Amino acid sequence: MLIEFAISNFRSIKDRQVFSMLPSDRVKDRTVKLLTSQNYPNLSVLPAAVIYGKNNAGKSNFIRAFRALEWLVLNSHKITVGDSLDANEHFLLNSETLEMPTLFELDFIASNGVRYLLIIEFNREKIIREELFMFSQSATGKTTKRKWYIRNAGQSIQFGDELKGAKKPIEDRLLENVLFLSKAVNENNAQLRPIFEFFQQGIYVTDMQEGYIDFQTRYFGKLSTEKDGSTKMETLNIALDGIDSGILYLEVAKNSTLPKNFEVGGKDDGELSENERIQRDKILDTLKHEIKAIHRFFDGNEEKGVFALPLNEESEGTRKFIALFTKLMELQESGSLFIVDELERSLHPLLVQFLLQLITNRQNNRNNVQLIFTTHDTTIFDVLDQDQINILEKDVYGATSVYTISDIKGIRGDIPTQKWYLSGKLGGTPNINSYQINKALSTLNEQENK
Repeated sequence: MLIEFAISNFRSIKDRQVFSMLPSDRVKDRTVKLLTSQNYPNLSVLPAAVIYGKNNAGKSNFIRAFRALEWLVLNSHKITVGDSLDANEHFLLNSETLEMPTLFELDFIASNGVRYLLIIEFNREKIIREELFMFSQSATGKTTKRKWYIRNAGQSIQFGDELKGAKKPIEDRLLENVLFLSKAVNENNAQLRPIFEFFQQGIYVTDMQEGYIDFQTRYFGKLSTEKDGSTKMETLNIALDGIDSGILYLEVAKNSTLPKNFEVGGKDDGELSENERIQRDKILDTLKHEIKAIHRFFDGNEEKGVFALPLNEESEGTRKFIALFTKLMELQESGSLFIVDELERSLHPLLVQFLLQLITNRQNNRNNVQLIFTTHDTTIFDVLDQDQINILEKDVYGATSVYTISDIKGIRGDIPTQKWYLSGKLGGTPNINSYQINKALSTLNEQENK
């Protein structure tokens, strides 16, 4: 579970901004139930959060920050001497920040139920600071923050007593542009593995482009042919009927033809390791599964049977719903953080509300899945609490800041949130000077007609 993510000097985010899933004390009457952790009974977090803002306010940059941190943790052990840390994308609109490092601070609970704080400060050349802490809670409810290690560039790593396994030998072989966490896990430090796995299996980030939608639906098709998969397909078919999709049911076909424009890796067989070859073959097998949508078939007004339509012939909204719904079913088994850029694209507002309610329904969401997404759809304001609604603004210097509606002093809990937001009272909306734009177009037309 995500608790907080702080970002400094990354793309449009200049000064430290904190994206928090902690509930606000200002929200008294909650619409949604909070998530809790067995090991930290005094800690509650939000099941979902939405990010609003005008175009170019920095919404996608928050999503990219998650991707950048994920890339650092999962891939830095592969880096060699002199390789750049491409995850460093500093704020470009100020000369002071061009030479300053990027800073990520992630407070989270991993799948083992333990809460950690990971801090990484870096530039393109090296890791400047890397710190890891874990939190324990006593029987009386007192939470204690314990050091696992603190690393500063050019200094020996300070290890806490509770971090076991090989440490000094790994430090001796550690390159300045490689995370200790990433290298230690890949040298079989079991104690650090749950942290690594949080990024490997516990965070899913997507912009729901066509390639992702196609792969996700094919992957679900593959799962539905395996053990217990038919139940999942039956659930999806019920959902499609429940949203009035016009599809009778879905069926899975497997063939030897791969879809166009798909590439797996870029290496020849001889260049692949055994593990890479296994992973590639799994992907290729997935791509050979194809879902078809079964519709009623008519002769005039008389129903004559059914017709199988390839899923790529369905609307983008239908295919996106299938991809999102199947991913949520998958995540409910493990409990993960699902981050989606522009969730509402091609989806009807009522479908967005429905998907959001699936996450916030504690009966369905028993493994603490969290959803974070960007959107311009304001119809969901009424199904969210004020501390779930994050608004981004850019200042005159081009720097992004984030705040929730509950952060705004003097805002009551019973305001018409959608109406106030669209009127500009809450910020995060574009200032459109229609007079200026219309005058410019009128002048252009007059010049062209001379």
